[in-house]
Amino acid sequence: MKRIHLIQTIAFFSALLLFQIELIVAKLFLPNFGGSYMVWGACVVFFQAALMLGYRYSQAVVEKFGIERYRIMHAALALLPLLSFPGRALPMTFDALPWPLVLSVFWHLCILIGPVFFVLSTTSVIWQMWLAASDLPERNNPYVLFAVSNAGSLVALLTYPFLVELYLDLPAQQNIWRAGYLVFVLLQWWAFKIIPVKAAKPRKVELKPVKPARLIHWLCYSAAGVMMFLAVTNIVTAEIAPLPLLWVAPLVIYLVSFILNFKKKPYCPRWLREDIHSVAGFAVVIYFVVQVPLLPVLLDMLLLFLMNYLVCMHTQYRLYQSRPGDHRYLPFYYFIVSVGSLLGGIFVSWIMPLLSTAYAEYFAAFLVIAAALLTERRRRRVLPGILMAFTAIILMMLWPQLFSQPEVRFTWIQFAGLAGLLVLVPMVFSNMRDHPAAFAGCLAVFTVLTPLIETRWSLTEHIYRYRNYYGAGKVRLADGARTLVHGTTIHGSQYVQPALEHIPLAYYGYRSPVGELLQQDVIRFERMGIIGLGIGTMATYFRPDQTVDIFELDPDIYQLARTRFRFLARAKGTVRYHTGDGRLLLGEVPDGTYDLLVIDAFSGDAVPVHLLTREALDLYRRKVKPDGLVLFHISNRYFFLGAPLTATARSLGAGAAIKEGPKTQELDQSSLWLAVTWDPARLSMLGREWNWSKVSPASPRIRVWTDRYHTVLPYIEYSNLWRDSMSLLQRLNAPVR
Repeated sequence: MKRIHLIQTIAFFSALLLFQIELIVAKLFLPNFGGSYMVWGACVVFFQAALMLGYRYSQAVVEKFGIERYRIMHAALALLPLLSFPGRALPMTFDALPWPLVLSVFWHLCILIGPVFFVLSTTSVIWQMWLAASDLPERNNPYVLFAVSNAGSLVALLTYPFLVELYLDLPAQQNIWRAGYLVFVLLQWWAFKIIPVKAAKPRKVELKPVKPARLIHWLCYSAAGVMMFLAVTNIVTAEIAPLPLLWVAPLVIYLVSFILNFKKKPYCPRWLREDIHSVAGFAVVIYFVVQVPLLPVLLDMLLLFLMNYLVCMHTQYRLYQSRPGDHRYLPFYYFIVSVGSLLGGIFVSWIMPLLSTAYAEYFAAFLVIAAALLTERRRRRVLPGILMAFTAIILMMLWPQLFSQPEVRFTWIQFAGLAGLLVLVPMVFSNMRDHPAAFAGCLAVFTVLTPLIETRWSLTEHIYRYRNYYGAGKVRLADGARTLVHGTTIHGSQYVQPALEHIPLAYYGYRSPVGELLQQDVIRFERMGIIGLGIGTMATYFRPDQTVDIFELDPDIYQLARTRFRFLARAKGTVRYHTGDGRLLLGEVPDGTYDLLVIDAFSGDAVPVHLLTREALDLYRRKVKPDGLVLFHISNRYFFLGAPLTATARSLGAGAAIKEGPKTQELDQSSLWLAVTWDPARLSMLGREWNWSKVSPASPRIRVWTDRYHTVLPYIEYSNLWRDSMSLLQRLNAPVR
């Protein structure tokens, strides 16, 4: 093996291990801390912050001790994590701490994988410095190792859901990862031994300060790339088509853009290197077009992925072009880039949901690029730039009134207007190339006015919009009813007329499986528990003698259900509301409490698997009475969850029955429900009284879901996936559940 190949292997392998440990730990934390966005958000911020600290540490020690002396320190440091995660059995539970959730997650991440994550985060920079100080021919361009590292991250990303998670449980993943880490340590020792560097006396190296303009470039371009890929992820997975594992695509594009720009022979189209302005104009039109069902869903997705690719390619090219030629600045360069990435991630994930009801971070990414352009010397004629920015804004504001027609979804007039926009708006933006202030101001206006312009483009009247850490939702008014929608997912509908508002709609109509069970008088459900509130449609069926506990993860959903809909206000009986993860809250309920427990927390592709594992079902078994029912709402266009649920229930000695409800009126949705019970008599009664079908014994090939193993890939309905991807009007006419 050539010595350069050994260094490349170390860089590749360290990034692969780093990325896979993120995915393993995120999966590990879910059943212990719940499905709250705060948990995943805290994990992401921790990973980015640890990476930034690793870069900062690398910079400090190399400056103080020199790269040659640091060899011994780094080799010893690599052994430290053996006292933590790689050297111990994987913990499946964590001690409860009297701290806020985010701090608790941070603490457990620190003690679980903090040391190993820190070591791996220093590897890429250290080996780039080592290569630069070696006698290898490749020493003149150590940045190539950054492309190799991103290739390792890409392989980790693609192999985890499609290979590792599919075939291995968490303990097996841990053991293989541990073996991989030991191989990584040995490879480093070998490389340190056979690849010498020029010895230098340890002294503090005085480096000239980096110019502020270059610092701004590093910060802005690194932040903009992260912001764009996260923005496209949010839009595609929440608003366009919540397809399985679709979140992987924008991240793949982001990683590929690094590989292409930092490889030995960098690639970036010549026109894209300078003309981000036309891309911004095209992106503005695309954002609002995908809000209206004029194009096939697949085309909408491809257009957004194209925008993601173009922006990331431009930002990564700018980062590569502005890299320091003096390799002594290399650790500082990566530190600043990691700071920008961290700030971009925090802005999109933690700040933007509080500032805008739309996905305005899409425009904010371009605004950050515009901020970098303000540092460049260009002509700054104010008036022409203002006129061009004003023209772009007016075009986007007036298009719906000029070319859309009421009650007509798409016509040749609309397509003609759209074609005109796709030509005019990029032209206007392109002419702002010499007017960076106008370019930035125009994008700032779009960032602020995104909800307003989006509303003007919408073909449906939205009477209320909201966004928080759990997603963005709209209450739309159509067909005489108010409907809560998350992207393509309908969460419930209610008639506007007071005389009709008591009628349950959507998945909970009188003829639905859950509606029939809640109306009947054969079985008495005096105590009920419901995980997932929606708009509270099931409250229609509550009776004066019933006590109902409702568990809802999203605190804003409860306020929305009370203020925008009337089902909860009309509810009879005693209703108690609990905010938080249903599984965690249910653990505090006394055993044998409920006659009926309803699990209705599914939406789109966001399957809360931690509510469906063997450990979760065992919890439900304890919380219901011996003859109690556990009812799962498993309606989903893209997954058939009945198979793994049945296998998991049978592993605990339970029986299962399934029933699909018909769509009896215009505002109803067909629904699929699965009942689980440990009482054979109750199971027989479901079939005899209400025509539920007993589920046949699960195939031995269907693996039981546990907290240690679960994957949705084998249960994807590929025919529905393809049909909806090609559908012209899927987003409005065939909502995903």
